[in-house]
Amino acid sequence: MLRVFLVEDESIIRETLRDTVPWSQYGYAFAGEAGDGEMALPLIRQVKPDVLITDIRMPFMDGLALSELVRREFPEIKIIIISGYDDFEYARQAISIGVDQYLLKPITKKALLDVLAELKEKIEGERANRSYLAQFHREAEEYEQYTRRVFFERVVAGQLSVQEIYESAAKLDIDLRAQCYTIAFFSVLPEPSASAEAYSEPGARLRDALLEHFLKYPEYVLLRWNLTTYAVLLKGETARMEELARRCVETVRSQYAACAPEQSWYVAVGRPTQRLSTLPACFEEVSRLWAYRHILPQQHVLTADTVSFLTGTGSGNSHLDQLDAGKVDPAILLGVMQSASAQEIPSFADEYIHSVEEALGSKPFCQYLMLSLRFTAARFAASLGVGQKEAFAPLTCLDLVGRNVTAAVGYKDPHYFSFLFKKTQGCTPRDYRGRRA
Repeated sequence: MLRVFLVEDESIIRETLRDTVPWSQYGYAFAGEAGDGEMALPLIRQVKPDVLITDIRMPFMDGLALSELVRREFPEIKIIIISGYDDFEYARQAISIGVDQYLLKPITKKALLDVLAELKEKIEGERANRSYLAQFHREAEEYEQYTRRVFFERVVAGQLSVQEIYESAAKLDIDLRAQCYTIAFFSVLPEPSASAEAYSEPGARLRDALLEHFLKYPEYVLLRWNLTTYAVLLKGETARMEELARRCVETVRSQYAACAPEQSWYVAVGRPTQRLSTLPACFEEVSRLWAYRHILPQQHVLTADTVSFLTGTGSGNSHLDQLDAGKVDPAILLGVMQSASAQEIPSFADEYIHSVEEALGSKPFCQYLMLSLRFTAARFAASLGVGQKEAFAPLTCLDLVGRNVTAAVGYKDPHYFSFLFKKTQGCTPRDYRGRRA
C-alpha cells in the first residue's frame, strides 16, 4: 500500500480526514499526522510517505515552506496542498515548488478520493518505468560484463593476435596501451560453502566498495570471472607494476577489514609481462596460484614467491609433509596438481597421489575425483614414469558404463567422449574396459 501523511493545524479537519476517508479501499495506509510543518518534517523524514497532504496556512512553518523542503529532500513524494484561500499567488507558488495537486476548502470526500486515485495511478506508472529502466541498466551492465569476459577469455586463451586484441578492445572502449601488464584475481564474497548470512548487507557493501575502487582507476581493467571472483588486468609503466599490485592487495585487505572482517580474503597476482601476446601464460600462472587458496587458507596473498615452497621450485625444499591429507579435500589436492605446470609435476605428484590414496581409503580413486581422462592419465604417466597408454590402467576402477562413465570423467556429451577416446586410444571405451578388465 502507498503511505499518506497529513499536516493540518485545525484538529477537527485533521481528525475528520484521518477517520472518515477509506484509505485502504483506495490503496493507501495512513502513516501519520502533525499540526504544523515544523512538527511534521522530522516525522516525514522517518516514515517517508508516498503522498503528503498539507494545509498552507499553519503556525511555525506553513505548507509552502514544508513542501519546498520535502520536494528538495524527497523529490519522489507527491504533494497535495489544501487551502481555504482562493488566491492565485498561493497557487502560483505551489506550482513553482512542484506541488502535484491544489485543493480548496471545504474539501469534499469525493474530490480528495479522485485526487488520491489519480496520484496512485501516477505513482505506480512511475515505479513501473523506474523498474523497467533499472532492469534495462542491469541487463546492459550484465551484457557489457559478458562481452568483456568473452574478450578476456579469448585473450588469455591465445585466440587473438595482438592486432585483434587492440581492435576488439577499442570496440569495447577498453584502453590497453601500456608498457607492462599482469593479471590478478580477488575474492568479492565468501566462498559458496559459507553460510547464507555471509551474503547479506556487509557482503553487498564490500562488493560495492571494491568495484567502486577498481573502476575508478584506468590502470585496472575489471571484469567478473565467476560468482565469487573478479579478475583485474593491471597495466601501466614497468616501474609502477609492483606499486599497482601492492595497491590492489591493500584495497582488498582494507575493504574486507572494514566491511566483512570475519570473512577470509584472497588475492592472486601473476608476474608482470611486457607483451599482450604473453598474457595467456600470465593467466595460467594466476589460475594456478588462485587454486592454492584451498590448501593455504591462511595465505591471503598468492604469488609465485608465496606458494613456491609447496612444490619446492623456489627454495629447493618441499613442504608437502606439512599437509594433512585427512583434513584436505582429496579433490582439491588433485585440483592443484591439475593446475600445476609440467615442470612441477615430477617433484610432487607421487606424494600427492599417496596422500590422496590414504585419504580415500577403499574408495575408487578416479571415480571419487571425477577428473578428466586425459588429465588423470597424464598425471599418472608423469609420476609413474610410464607412457600414457599404460597410465590408463587405473581408470578401470570406474564401476560405471555408458553415460555414467562420460559424466564421471568430466564430459557432458557421451558421443563426443567416445569420439575423442577412440581417436586417442584406437578403440571404444567399452572395448578398452573389456580389454583391461
